[in-house]
Amino acid sequence: NQGVKTPEWAVEGKDKSGQHRNYYSIKAAKEAMFRAATLRTLESGQLKPLPTPDPSGFGTTGLQMGELFKVSESEELQRRAYWATVFKSLGHALHLLHDMGQPQHVRNDSHSGAFCIPDINGNISDRCAGGQDSFYEKYIEARVKGEGFFVLSKRFFERNEPGDVTSPTTESKPLTYVDSLNPYPMPSFNGYYDYYRSEGKTGSDSYSGMGLANYTNMGFYSAGTNLGAYSPYPYPPRDYNALTQHHILPEEVKGMSGELIKDNEAYVTLLRYPVLDRLAPGKTEPNVALTGYSVFDQFLRDKGKEPVYSLNHYNYDAKADLLLPRAVAYSAGLIDYFFRGRMEISLPKDGVYSVVDHAQFADTDPINDFKGFGKIKLKLKNTTKDVETASGESYPQTMSDGILVATLKFYRNKDYTDDLNGELSEGATLADAYRKGTDKEEMILSEPIALSGLAPGEDIELTFNFQKELPINAWTPVRLSVVFRGKLGDEEDAVIVSEKPISSPVFFAAYNELDYIDLNQTCYTREQIIGSDALWGLLRADCKKSLSPSEPREFSDMCKKDVMNVAIDFGGADSNLSIHWINEEGALQVRRFGRVAFLVDDEKTSLSVFAASYQGNYNPAVVSYENLADYYFVFSDYRGINVFGGNMFIMNGRSQFGGGVCTNGFMPGHPTLLQGEERKPVPATEIIGW
Repeated sequence: NQGVKTPEWAVEGKDKSGQHRNYYSIKAAKEAMFRAATLRTLESGQLKPLPTPDPSGFGTTGLQMGELFKVSESEELQRRAYWATVFKSLGHALHLLHDMGQPQHVRNDSHSGAFCIPDINGNISDRCAGGQDSFYEKYIEARVKGEGFFVLSKRFFERNEPGDVTSPTTESKPLTYVDSLNPYPMPSFNGYYDYYRSEGKTGSDSYSGMGLANYTNMGFYSAGTNLGAYSPYPYPPRDYNALTQHHILPEEVKGMSGELIKDNEAYVTLLRYPVLDRLAPGKTEPNVALTGYSVFDQFLRDKGKEPVYSLNHYNYDAKADLLLPRAVAYSAGLIDYFFRGRMEISLPKDGVYSVVDHAQFADTDPINDFKGFGKIKLKLKNTTKDVETASGESYPQTMSDGILVATLKFYRNKDYTDDLNGELSEGATLADAYRKGTDKEEMILSEPIALSGLAPGEDIELTFNFQKELPINAWTPVRLSVVFRGKLGDEEDAVIVSEKPISSPVFFAAYNELDYIDLNQTCYTREQIIGSDALWGLLRADCKKSLSPSEPREFSDMCKKDVMNVAIDFGGADSNLSIHWINEEGALQVRRFGRVAFLVDDEKTSLSVFAASYQGNYNPAVVSYENLADYYFVFSDYRGINVFGGNMFIMNGRSQFGGGVCTNGFMPGHPTLLQGEERKPVPATEIIGW
C-alpha cells in the first residue's frame, strides 16, 4: 500500500487505486456494526440478506468472519462475530492513530531494519534500504512489558540474522499514559481524519494543525531526520543554535539500566526546544530534550568517534512522557466520536409499544410460531450532543437522509399455552423462571422507514411493521432496538444503535362478574342473599322488587344478571387507543371475560377500564403498571383461570356508586369456577386507534 496515506487507509480502507483493501478500517467497523444489529446489508436504501461466505474460510476478511457463522451456527453467534469485527476494526484504526504519535511514522522515516546491505566480509552493515529498526518502538515495548532488554533487527531479509543487535540492560520503569492529577484533555473533532491530522494542515502548514500527526511531526526529531541528517521538515529547527544546550557531566551520565556509567569521561549534551501544543496550549512544554550530541551511540555506549547527533534514552523518555498521554486521549476522542450517536426510545402516546386481542390466539406452537405482535409503536428522540471542538466551534448532529429499522430480540416461554395454564404461579422461584425460557435468543427485523431529518432534541412517533411477529409467548429478556443508518451531522454514512429492555407480553383481562353481589366487601350469590334475613336486610332498596315483608323476595330489574359493555383505554388524554367489547354480539355475558396482551417497559403505564350494563355505568377502574421490563410474571388463580392483571366488575349491593369488591375471593374448587367456553376470552368487537 505504498503511496496510501495513513488517515485514508484507517478511515476508508482504500488503496491508492481507490479499491477497498483494508478490511479493518473505520468504514468496515460501521458496516460490521450495522450487520451485527440487523443481520442485513444495506444496498440503495434496501435491506438485503448477508452474502454467502466461503465455508472454507480461506482468505477470510473481517466482515466474512461474521458471515461464516451463517453456515453452521446460530444468529446470536453471528451477531457476536460481527460485533467482534466492529471492535477489531476500531482496534486497527486506533493502532494507526497511535502511529501518529511515533515520529518516524509522521516524518517518512523508514524503520523496518530490513534489506541491510552486507559489507565485503559478509557482515550486515548499518546501511538498510528499509531503514534501521526503530529504537523508540522496541525501547517503549520493553518498558511496557517490563523486559530487561530488546533486540534491534539488522538483517537483509530474515530475522535473527547475525547482524541483530541486543540492547544493554534496560531499566524497567513505568510509563505514564494518563496523569490522574492533570490529565490531557480528550480531543473533539468534527470528523475522523482530524484525529490523525488536521484537514489541509500538511507540509509547512502542519505547524498550525491540531491532529496527533501534526503535533508529533512538528515537535520531535526521528532517528533518520535528526540534526545532522537531511530533513524536509522545518520543525523542530534545523539550526543547532536555535536549541538550548544542557550538559550532563560525565559522572552524572546514566546508562539505559538507570545506573551511572562507570569510569565515564565524556559529556552528554541534550539539546532542548519547546514543543507547542495547538490543541491544548496550556500543555505546551517549553524545554524538551529533543536530541543529544556526544561520542555515545543511541545505547549510550562510547564508540570512540567524534561527537555526533543521536537520540538516546533521555530523548525517548521525554518523547514518551508527552506522546503516550496524547495517543491515549486522541484514541478516546476517536472512540467517542464513533459512538457519539444517541437515540432515546420511549413509549408512544398510547402508553404501549404494542397490543393484541388474546382471543385471536388458538393452537399456538410455543417453539415455532411467529404469531403475536406485528406492529411496534414508539417515540424516538435524537439525543446526540453537538460536537464541540477545541477551536470553539459547535456542530449539531442532525440525523438525516437515512433509514430506521427496529429489531426485537427475545427468548420463548416453552411452557406457554393459550389458556395460560403453564404460567408461573405464586411461590415460583427465579430458577423456575429461567427453566421456562428457551436456550436460543432469536431476533426479528422490521421493514425500514425512511428518515429525512431529526434534529438534536427532537422526537418523533414511529410505527414499525414486522413480517415475522414477536411471538405471543416471547420470554424475558426482550430487547427492542432501533438502528439508524444515514447522515449524522457531517458524517455521510453513520450507524447508531439504541436498545431498550421491554416487557414480555403483559396479559390483562376484564370480567363480567354480575353473577355476584358485594355486601360489605363480601360477595354472595343472589340465592344466598334471598335465603338470609341478614343479607337481605343489607341489600340496597332499589335492588328489591318489593319492600313489603309479605311479598316473596325477588331482585328488581336493576340488579339482575346482565350483559356488560366494556372498554379498555390506553395512554393519556392525547391517545385514542381503545379496545371494546360492545353491542349485542360483542358485549360480555355474565361469567365471560375479554383479555388483551400488550408490551410496555419500566415507564408507568395506565389503563382505564370502563363498563356499562342495564343497571348503570360502573366507575372506571384505573390500573397502573411500571418496572415491568425484565420482569417474570407470576399468575394467580381466579375462578379457575390464570390471571396476572385484570378488573372484575361486581355489583355493589349497598350503593349505586362504584363496583363491588370481594375480600373473600374465589378460591380453586369453589363451585363458581368458570366452565367450558367460559374459560376462553371473548373476541374484542374492535380495536380503535391501532
